[in-house]
Formats: sequence, structure tokens, C-alpha cells
Amino acid sequence: MEKSKKLYKKWWFWLIIFLLLIGIGNFNTNNTVTTSIPENSLTYDDVSLKLKHGTLLTFSEDTSINSNKYYCVIKAKISESITNQMTISQNFFNVEDFILNQNGNKYDEIQYWAVSDINSNETKIISFTLDKNIINKIYNKEIPINQLQDYLTDYWVIPSLKN
Repeated sequence: MEKSKKLYKKWWFWLIIFLLLIGIGNFNTNNTVTTSIPENSLTYDDVSLKLKHGTLLTFSEDTSINSNKYYCVIKAKISESITNQMTISQNFFNVEDFILNQNGNKYDEIQYWAVSDINSNETKIISFTLDKNIINKIYNKEIPINQLQDYLTDYWVIPSLKN
């Protein structure tokens, strides 16, 4: 038996070639990179934001010319929950998570509003503004998040969700 077979006659050589061809076939042929971004997250100026509930539609931040306040605006789309109060509360949980876990406490003001599909129309269902005092109280866990609406002065909810 001949000890030195030619390389192309060995079975493992062909196995490696076969696996390489399969791997090359899986590459995207138009040189684009596809990534999967969760529906409820958004990247803005190298800051990745993620909502606990619903879909993050837009996020913007700026400094107010009149007051030099550093503020952000969050627009979300949420789904109705089992009860009206749970539908409202999921927005408060979104803001709490943003403040506690995503550096939301760096802002002087957070403006939040959410829409939902009602009768096949996207309708605003809730909006509120958190000032620095409330942001700090949430960050320091001095306000129970299920009582947040009691601390808001700029709180609006669609009449159909009111208890």
C-alpha cells in the first residue's frame, strides 16, 4: 500500500472544501450587513434605548434655549392591556426603567407620550412630563412607580382609559 497518497485523494480534504463552499454560500451576496434590532429599542447618538413595554417610535434630546434644561422626548407605541390601569401603568414602568437602568436621570426633564391603535387609528393615549425633582425621586426610589400620576402636573390620559 502506498503511504503517500496525493492530497486531493484524501477524504478529509474534500470535506474541508465542501464545508468552505457551504460557508461561502451563506454570505450575503450584495455585501450588506443585516442586523436584528428589537422593535422596542432604538439607537440614538450611540445611546441604545429599550422600552420594557411597547415599541419605541422616536427619541430626541436637546437643550432648551430659554431655560438651559437638558431634556428628552420619548414617543412610544403600546398595546392595550387587561385593564385600563395596567395600560396606563406600563408607560410609568417604561419611564422608571429608562431612569434607573438607561441613564435617564441625566436629564432635567423627560417628556413622554404614547400612542396606541384604537379602531385602526394610531391615537395618542397618554402624555406627561417629569421634571428634575420627580426624576431624582424615581431614581432614589422615593416615589412608588404605581403612584407616579399623583406627582405629575402635566399629566393627560385619553378619557376612555380613565377609571
